[in-house]
Amino acid sequence: MPIFKPGVMNPRKKNIIIMLYGVEGAYKTSTSLTANHAILLDFNEGSWRANDVNNKSRFLPDPKNGWGEFKYSLENGDFDEFDVLIVDTAKDMLMKYLSTYLILESPTLERKTGGLTMEGYGALGARFQEDFISKMNDKILVFIAHDNTNTEGDITRYSPDIPGATGSWLLGAADQVGFVEKTDKGGVSIKFENSNLYNSKDTAKIGNLDVPHYSSPEWEGFFQKKI
Repeated sequence: MPIFKPGVMNPRKKNIIIMLYGVEGAYKTSTSLTANHAILLDFNEGSWRANDVNNKSRFLPDPKNGWGEFKYSLENGDFDEFDVLIVDTAKDMLMKYLSTYLILESPTLERKTGGLTMEGYGALGARFQEDFISKMNDKILVFIAHDNTNTEGDITRYSPDIPGATGSWLLGAADQVGFVEKTDKGGVSIKFENSNLYNSKDTAKIGNLDVPHYSSPEWEGFFQKKI
């Protein structure tokens, strides 16, 4: 019955979605990899830049058949042993791999000038749900993204660089959205608290966090303990 009386807990959500976005070189991927039982889905082909990455689990897709290979691994249960799946980056997953796969399947989804048609973007969102999200159960999904900037006068606002309706869906579905920025003192902070200057969300009431340097004792397990 879909009516829950006062005092009755909601059904548990299928997956937890966390989005971290911001400037390059702000330890977004490295910080996420301090989670326990995590695997990096390296659609950005930049995992070599992450701290201590050779001691972490990684999925490195084939550039020629990346989405087909990824879909096979999902259906084969290759990611079942991991609690945390880190998508780096969400835009690369969608535009570099999934959109290419869709166009190979249906060439009419590509505009004559390149890129997806409106119908193609609809197919992109549907296949993202069908091939990936629907295959996940009781996982923590971390989506890494760069930032978009929009300047009006002296005010600059920041948002995740994830295209189309899929990007909007991810932003709405996310339980936590953190804007990652470099500080004046050379450190890094993650902003979960509400702001008019950037997209953020803090369902878990974490607040804003200063990310420790990877050489400090607090670095090990930082994501696991704090986020």
